[in-house]
Amino acid sequence: MSNNDVVTPGFGQKSPGTEAALRLRPVAPLLVNPFFIVVGRQSRWQSLEQMVAHAHANPGAVRYGSWGPKSLGRIYGAKLAKATGSQMMHIAYPNLGALYQAVEKGEVDWALGTGIGPAAAAYKNGAIRPIAIADNTRDATHDVPTIEESLGLKALHFRAWLGLFANAKASPSHLSDIQAMVDRAASSTLRSTYPSVPTAAQLTPDVLQALVRHERFIQHL
Repeated sequence: MSNNDVVTPGFGQKSPGTEAALRLRPVAPLLVNPFFIVVGRQSRWQSLEQMVAHAHANPGAVRYGSWGPKSLGRIYGAKLAKATGSQMMHIAYPNLGALYQAVEKGEVDWALGTGIGPAAAAYKNGAIRPIAIADNTRDATHDVPTIEESLGLKALHFRAWLGLFANAKASPSHLSDIQAMVDRAASSTLRSTYPSVPTAAQLTPDVLQALVRHERFIQHL
């Protein structure tokens, strides 16, 4: 399961997917990608603080884009606007490629992007640039402030993740075998190619359970 399966667009609502995930037994996270707040290469915004201040002063003037009306980009973008007490306009695009082209051209002021896929390609060619990371620590690749550093908002983390869950009745020995296979598969070679694969110390049920519980926290913002 991924957080695509456990997040709901509703505010203050329970997600059936989240509740189901909480009833399953977490085994290990397989991929964890923090989101960045990204703007176009010619954007006037040099910091997230500047952009949010403008949104406060001009309700609805700041526009953010996503890859669909029920996508994580739309949901987390709305949560960020609500957490900052600002009004921002949302525009949905049919796919990630179209979204980052819109960010580059200034059709929208910002969007969320991870360090892989179309966003990574757009970073590389200079079409977009990150101004903040939606995680609790900075990233070595893009050394930009966290949301907490920028806005003083704690625990507002937006990550794309994929996790392995088991039936709640699975025996400890079976879970141990599965975790050992995950650890072997997540080799150092794989991590060098895909930095989003958690380290061996992070391949634990507790880390995955914390990711699920954080989604429930985000839903009630």
